[in-house]
Amino acid sequence: MPIRLAFLGTGTCNSTRKAPSSIAISSGDEVVLVDAGGGSYHQLSRLGGDDFHYKKISAIFISHFHIDHISGLPDFLWGEMWDHMGRREEPLTIIGPHGLKNFFTNRVLAFMGDYPLPFEVNLVELDDGGSFNGSFYTATSCHLEHGEFSTGYHFDFQGTRVAITGDVLGPTGDEWETT
Repeated sequence: MPIRLAFLGTGTCNSTRKAPSSIAISSGDEVVLVDAGGGSYHQLSRLGGDDFHYKKISAIFISHFHIDHISGLPDFLWGEMWDHMGRREEPLTIIGPHGLKNFFTNRVLAFMGDYPLPFEVNLVELDDGGSFNGSFYTATSCHLEHGEFSTGYHFDFQGTRVAITGDVLGPTGDEWETT
């Protein structure tokens, strides 16, 4: 199964030509985002083609709660509520480090005002070394030194492995050693 990767943003919170951080991973049938920096939801439409269609997003992994990694999350949720092609009905899973549930409930939902989300959001907090199994991947978290709640993810796509670390270099020890 071919996996496609698209960099939706590799910038920072500063005003640059690069959008804030976000990566999309596609199996063709499903899309997973790693981080949701500002504009990431709209960047998907600019890619064109069916592999990265925003309607295929099933999960969003958050590496940490800095604004340049999460500022597009309210935009995504709002867009899915009012989509011209019909409101999202499929559940969305958001995976992140410890503190995700508090962050989502107290900060992200505040952007929605009095509008309840018309779809289910499943929140999964992963401890260091914790794993999440998606339909075409397994993701394992690893704490990174970029703040208390910063994590990177090691994705395994049936033998093809990719590590995504957000803003920081990856682990320096044997945390992600593979055989």
